Amino acid sequence: MVDNTYLVASGVLLFRVVVLATILGALTWSLGRDRRRLRCGVLATASLVVLLDTAVVVARWLGLPTGPVTTLFLPQPGTVWLLSWILPVTLMSVTSVVGMQGGRRPVNLAAIVLGWVGTATLVASTFLWQGDGVVLPAVATLIIALAAAGSVTFITWVAQGLLQDSGQWGEDDLGPEVVLVLGARLVRGQMTRLLAARVDAGLRAWERADRERPGTPLLVLSGGTVGSPVAEADVMSAYALVQGVPPGQVVAEDRSRSTTQNLLFTRDLLEERGMAEARVLIMTSAFHVARTGMLASRLGLRWQVTGAPSYWYQLVGNCSRELLAFVVERWAGVSLTVAGAVAYAVILVTLS
Repeated sequence: MVDNTYLVASGVLLFRVVVLATILGALTWSLGRDRRRLRCGVLATASLVVLLDTAVVVARWLGLPTGPVTTLFLPQPGTVWLLSWILPVTLMSVTSVVGMQGGRRPVNLAAIVLGWVGTATLVASTFLWQGDGVVLPAVATLIIALAAAGSVTFITWVAQGLLQDSGQWGEDDLGPEVVLVLGARLVRGQMTRLLAARVDAGLRAWERADRERPGTPLLVLSGGTVGSPVAEADVMSAYALVQGVPPGQVVAEDRSRSTTQNLLFTRDLLEERGMAEARVLIMTSAFHVARTGMLASRLGLRWQVTGAPSYWYQLVGNCSRELLAFVVERWAGVSLTVAGAVAYAVILVTLS
């Protein structure tokens, strides 16, 4: 006679394998359609969550301690607990940039506090989770579920940036006709390391395109006066000319004050030049790729986005600001994620 426990475990595992295969198929289709759409990051995150959940199921099957068990269709509590640590631990890493140039911004300091408080709260919730009583374990379950929702949002943002950070142009393998470098705040009228990295990466991309079609590709440098009397585009253009880019192939867009304006004003400039359908490669920083690509997609621009190499502390130091902006721009999806976490906690408490 077959052990009923074995059959149940096999069914739980098979269900997750089928779900994972379905999600991966949808992700492959979505990447082929438009990798800049947020659904790519959502599907990638979903596949990672299901994969982690499958590992937890297998671990429990092997007799390892994985926490309480839930129903077939819900993530295992052990999976949610593991997910809950990702965001607060990442936020704590912002501590490493405090004291460095640009590190003491309010959003970074707030992220540090949130990271440390969140981690301490999770430690306490872990001890209370399996404790006696009803109220405290229920509160602990809700805290862990909400922390996991925050981590899922964070993973989605990271996955979206990684998936769309490419300059692929299709089967013809033609490079860009336009390289657009997005500006960043100047310091005393000079480029920062972050902006210089963008411009240098943009120059390398332009040089590759110019070797394929000499004298044709444009280098558009976009950025107005933000916190400086000098336009970012003017400083970037002067640098590009010194590096040997012909004046006729340099275009300065010096009116924009936001990423949206970067894209819209550049689109207008290209339309004036009869290049409305040109292949455009947007060069920005790695931490800015996700939002830039999603914005370009929403504006109906078939432009590709890639990230310039960044110092590790620039990535960490800017992740909190970019993540906050991502949450604000995608508040509906984030709210749905939080609501799902609350519902999960209620179901888990009810079943326990």
